[in-house]
Amino acid sequence: MRKFFLFIGFNLFACLFSNAQEHLLKKQNSPNEDVIVNQSEPLIDSLTGKWYLDSVFEGGEREPSIPKVASDKDWLILNQDFSFSYFHAGEEYRGNWTSEKDVLTLRDIDGKVIFRYRVYFKGNSLIVGSRIRHKSRGPGSYYVFSK
Repeated sequence: MRKFFLFIGFNLFACLFSNAQEHLLKKQNSPNEDVIVNQSEPLIDSLTGKWYLDSVFEGGEREPSIPKVASDKDWLILNQDFSFSYFHAGEEYRGNWTSEKDVLTLRDIDGKVIFRYRVYFKGNSLIVGSRIRHKSRGPGSYYVFSK
């Protein structure tokens, strides 16, 4: 009888442990709860238009992101024909853009990658950055745009 209860207890513990492990892995791999990752076809419709740069957050591997005020003149236009114009720090860039799942890639006219970042929507804002939040490394650098 004792072996029976030990067997039941061990299996119950193993089941609970594996469920907890799965839950932690899902939670680790999912983005922050208030950030919606849009990976469907309507992403193209959501991305197109003129976006104004609100703020830039620069952070390193272990330090928190530091907000920097963006100029009122910084903007990004993503067109339906996959062309773009990007004006930042007094320079204008033109080329083509692509979106695969939640990754936005801007290439200049020669095909050189200007930047490739993950894309998130939070409310009416477009957040473009390599990562939004990572508990062990800090959030990294990202840009916040609004229409």
